Amino acid sequence: MSYVLQWIYDGDVGSLAFNDNANVHIGRSEDCEVSLIDDRMSRKHAKLDLSTLMITNLSTSNPVFIHRFGELEHHHIELNTNDTHVLEVGEVFIIGKTQVRVLEQADDGVKVRCWSCHQHVDAVLADCPWCGVTLAFGTEI
Repeated sequence: MSYVLQWIYDGDVGSLAFNDNANVHIGRSEDCEVSLIDDRMSRKHAKLDLSTLMITNLSTSNPVFIHRFGELEHHHIELNTNDTHVLEVGEVFIIGKTQVRVLEQADDGVKVRCWSCHQHVDAVLADCPWCGVTLAFGTEI
């Protein structure tokens, strides 16, 4: 199995696919597997172990926020330096001003365009991971 990291920052969207045994560093440094330009992000802000979906905050000055969306309430978990959290597939975490989520790679690779936010997402998903609306009306691309 492989995973796709999707992120959105300042209206720009990106994604990269990784094997399930990868350790992915996220930050501003070009040495990171996911290198992003976000002035609120540390050079090496977080590490994601895809074999366990465990995220570790490596930053000494800025937290990582895990967003939990429930039926009755929404809340976030704050990860400080060296704190860890085991993510669920599709769970959103925020580093700086960048929203990131981990999705399972679709076997067939078919994508649809969300009718609401116009993001490209895997067709195997029932709901858009970015805005939460149903993909039943998405357009295959």
